[in-house]
Amino acid sequence: MDKQPDGGLRLLDAEGGPAVTIPAPVMWDAAVEERSGEHLNRAAVAMELRGTGADAELVFTPDATFLTDAGTQFPVTIDPVVSTPANFDTHVQTDEYNDNSYYTELKIGTYNNGATKARSFLHFPGGDFNGKQVFDAKLYLANFHSSYCLQKQWEVWSAQYADQGNRWNNQPGLINRYAVSNETRDVPGDEDNHDCLGPDGTYWVKADVTRLVQDWSTMGAGTYALGLKAADENDSYTWKRFESSEGEHSPFLSITYNTVPSTPTLTVRPGQQGTPLYTSSATPTFDVVGSDPDPGGEVGADFDLYREGALVKRVYKQGANGNSLVVRPSDFGIARLDEGVPYSIGARLWDGAANSGWTPSITVVADTVKPGAPFVTSSSYPSDGLRHGGAGQAGTFSFSPAPGVTDQVGYVYSLDGGASVTVDGTGPANATITPATDGHRLLKVQSKDRAGNLSDPTGYTFSVGTAGLTSPANGAQAAKRVKLMVDAQTQYKRVAYQYRRGPGATEYDVPTANLTKADNSPVTEPKPRLADLGTHANWNVADTLGSVGGVVQGPGRALPGGRFGQWLRHLLEHHDGGPERRRRRGHLGGAGFGEPAHG
Repeated sequence: MDKQPDGGLRLLDAEGGPAVTIPAPVMWDAAVEERSGEHLNRAAVAMELRGTGADAELVFTPDATFLTDAGTQFPVTIDPVVSTPANFDTHVQTDEYNDNSYYTELKIGTYNNGATKARSFLHFPGGDFNGKQVFDAKLYLANFHSSYCLQKQWEVWSAQYADQGNRWNNQPGLINRYAVSNETRDVPGDEDNHDCLGPDGTYWVKADVTRLVQDWSTMGAGTYALGLKAADENDSYTWKRFESSEGEHSPFLSITYNTVPSTPTLTVRPGQQGTPLYTSSATPTFDVVGSDPDPGGEVGADFDLYREGALVKRVYKQGANGNSLVVRPSDFGIARLDEGVPYSIGARLWDGAANSGWTPSITVVADTVKPGAPFVTSSSYPSDGLRHGGAGQAGTFSFSPAPGVTDQVGYVYSLDGGASVTVDGTGPANATITPATDGHRLLKVQSKDRAGNLSDPTGYTFSVGTAGLTSPANGAQAAKRVKLMVDAQTQYKRVAYQYRRGPGATEYDVPTANLTKADNSPVTEPKPRLADLGTHANWNVADTLGSVGGVVQGPGRALPGGRFGQWLRHLLEHHDGGPERRRRRGHLGGAGFGEPAHG
């Protein structure tokens, strides 16, 4: 990469030759000069290439003084100027019969009243400007010699493609004339009696080929061709020689263009995809990303809102390139969307020079009424106060909509406050749910309608496993006595209470001397009948543990074998009658259950 004195950049190919030239970019404001029709209030833009390889980026820094000048009319357009060098050129001449594509020069006109004539043909790559909005394009040629310094006209034509086999008698056809220039140069020291450098001391000449490049940009081709000729090929003052792409100063096109923004994506929030799109809010937002491929500047968007086919209003929003542009019903002069009424909205971008295409129109209907709560049943885990199934055992749960709900699309459920799960269904639906642990479980189910509204939750409680302690609750605190309540399937008739002082500690039976029945009568059997205990048993924790607070954990062991339920963690308080109350953590209470045979 070579940085040019004027601030431009020249990108080099693998051999070190110029691949792309990027002259210093420019910016202009919205003011247009009446006679020329051009933006004359212009300023330079600093440019640098940062990074290398795939990470390289072209960074433009606009002139802050220009932007803050009170005379600057916004919007300001910042556009790079890309110089595209010729990738093939040749000339044909009436008295030459060889391939001239390797020569370092191009020729046009005549120097002997038409006895010898020459024309030149050039190819330029497409790509950079294809599909773009071309504002300006100039063809530059290094005119090192002219027969005279008189300003004689020469022409630029669209042409058929040239090749190495072209000669005067089989030259490419000229199609349409696009430009005429009379710029003429001649360098000193070339052994003629005239010199005519340009005002800047160079021998560049140019032609305005804006219309030609505009037409090219619509074709999408990889290569374009043009031809050069003198306006009067019998005038001896028209002879000109230019440096070719093999010379030191290759012909090039300087093109100022704007990339037309792509059609954006319009989003309605909140909204459920479909036609029409239903929203659960009467004041939704409508947004597009204001993205312009050309760097910097601001991007605007038009939003058109219709109510039942009649335009409500067009709203324009503007923001920094790459930011979201958001509107609400209030921007259109309405407080909210009317319930159940179809609205339609579309949007397009504006980059200060061109509009994108319109987004597809989206029909939006506000539906803010939530559906009724659903019904929940399960034959696997009935909500009957009894224990069923077990941890890791899947069950089927059936959901059905409330009467009168006609716009349901699914259900959302969660078990014991866990992650929400969605089940599709416009009517009754089933879900397979696997409880991870034994105990009392709470399933919450909500109906979801087409707008995304959720009903009030239906709470469905069920118990998992064969048996377990329901009191004391996990994490409960106890000072002296605790109530031991057992929940067991009907085949279990007896219970044995156990405890341990924390995870992994030794397990002990609760002494019968420290247990009483619900009516406070003593428990005399180590494995009493549940029916004999009444609604619960009482455990005198202080008598078992003494003055040492701590953790006791259940559930104990079944009779004759296996453990049921889960160990429960509790905080045991010991109060010795003094001014302080000592607290220690522990695992409290457990129960084992016996088979009917042990009755």
